[in-house]
Amino acid sequence: MNEERTSRSTLREIDEIDEIDAAIEAGVADLEHEYAVYLRVHTSTGFDADLLTRLVTDLGSAHPRLEGADLPEHDLVVSVDADGLDAEGAAQEAHRRVLTALLGRGLDATAVEATVLSDAAAWTFDAETTAGW
Repeated sequence: MNEERTSRSTLREIDEIDEIDAAIEAGVADLEHEYAVYLRVHTSTGFDADLLTRLVTDLGSAHPRLEGADLPEHDLVVSVDADGLDAEGAAQEAHRRVLTALLGRGLDATAVEATVLSDAAAWTFDAETTAGW
């Protein structure tokens, strides 16, 4: 049982790395003077397509701006201006903006994982870390 769980966890991590690599290749992370922050948001009630559409509208013209969203994985890619921010600061800014928008729609995130991409590197922040922001 533990081997199966570990194997599934490893496969999920490989899938997440593949998704990040695909985002880089698609140009999401190749943003001059910006970070692409990839947030995986979990809520107790989940998302439906209509709610996600409204959330995208809420964040579409804001800065940091929402670059993309994936349902049913609940992944949001947020572009954050890098001026004066390090990778963690960019993740915190995206996290703050998305959680504020979620609360405005009556949702409370139960966990958020973040990956920050730049043209030179990638940083990850687990749910335990983001909970402290």
